[in-house]
Amino acid sequence: METPLYFMNYCPYNGTLYLLYYKQILKRRSQKMLNVKIFKKYLFIGILLVTMGLLGACGEDTNSEDNSSKESSTENNETNENQEDSNDENESKKSEDKVYKVGDTVKVGNVELTVNSASFSEPAEYSESKNGKVLTLDVTAKNTGDDQVFIDNTEFAIYDNNGNKQDDYYGYDDMAISEQINSGKQVQGKVYFDVVNQDSYEMIYTPSFSWDSKEYIFEIIPK
Repeated sequence: METPLYFMNYCPYNGTLYLLYYKQILKRRSQKMLNVKIFKKYLFIGILLVTMGLLGACGEDTNSEDNSSKESSTENNETNENQEDSNDENESKKSEDKVYKVGDTVKVGNVELTVNSASFSEPAEYSESKNGKVLTLDVTAKNTGDDQVFIDNTEFAIYDNNGNKQDDYYGYDDMAISEQINSGKQVQGKVYFDVVNQDSYEMIYTPSFSWDSKEYIFEIIPK
């Protein structure tokens, strides 16, 4: 804004007033510009703070979701592991609870064990049976592993219907099975028991070559 010189030259008093008025206008304009700058500065700071707040909130939500996802994944893994352990225990228990019969082949570690037959036989002439009967089991054991295994008649036990263990019988010249089995080979032999007269018995096989002391149950019905 330019000041009219003729107004100031020919109207000194009015010119002075005009200069004062003009200065006031410039002062107000400068103050207004300063206020605008201050407003813009605080507006920028406000926008910056709001943006930082939003980013922080998003980060917390993301971390929360990640942590929740990790916790959920961990819980699922633990649940799956527990379920697998439970399944393994159930399978092991089922295997232990299963009752096999004469003619069944049982996988015992690297050995396939079969009770081929069960029958009563007469005691030897000079070795009587205390209970009056001799139960003879014909068994086959096959080694499917790479190492030798040992099978012995002492791994077999017979019980009557009342849960009483029956004695082994050693009166025959044909000795009970007691063999070292090489890899890929199999042996067949007999196991003898001095038993009370019954229609059926329970046989429990506990392999000496296994460290888990697992027992295998057979129902023995002599022919």
